[in-house]
Amino acid sequence: MKKVIITIALVAAAATSAFAQIGVSAGYANNSQKTQNSDPSTTNGFYVEGTYSIPVAGAFSIVPGVRYTYLGSSKATNILSAGLSASLVEHYLAIPVMAQYGIDLGAAQLFAFAGPTFSYGLASKTTVKASAGGFSADKPIDNYKDTDYLRPNLFLGGGLGIQLGSFQVKAAYDFGLLNRMKSDKITLKDNQFRVGVAYLF
Repeated sequence: MKKVIITIALVAAAATSAFAQIGVSAGYANNSQKTQNSDPSTTNGFYVEGTYSIPVAGAFSIVPGVRYTYLGSSKATNILSAGLSASLVEHYLAIPVMAQYGIDLGAAQLFAFAGPTFSYGLASKTTVKASAGGFSADKPIDNYKDTDYLRPNLFLGGGLGIQLGSFQVKAAYDFGLLNRMKSDKITLKDNQFRVGVAYLF
């Protein structure tokens, strides 16, 4: 009996993998962070993603993936003839698991997707630079070590796309569910927008 069950499981896995598609995508990423009493601050960058589309039934499929995102921003001000600037660079690794449904339009396919994404901060560094009277000084800050900033995050969101042959164009928006700060007095949450192009093998 065990051999029969194992054989059926192997056949099912082989059949599923035969119709599954591997995809790679890249594009623009925008991240917005907001606390309770402040205006949103934004960072911009790019993402690179690999996906594995697993058909479930009809036009419905499950699409897990692995995504790397680079984000950065810079701000400069002048106070009493002194120049102050701060630049932020962040690197993230994320694992999205999307439920996707496609609608055949003939020459193209329209599809929608939604689901959770677990994100983990690989690095986050702020560099503060002050200059006055021909002198300047830099102070690097590791946000994960030197502040209450937290690495993990959980998003819930989705998006739309269109597929032409092996190419896809898609856009997505995710809502951050976790507080990125250790302190309960400050609630900092992320929202993220992405638009990019994918190729399916």
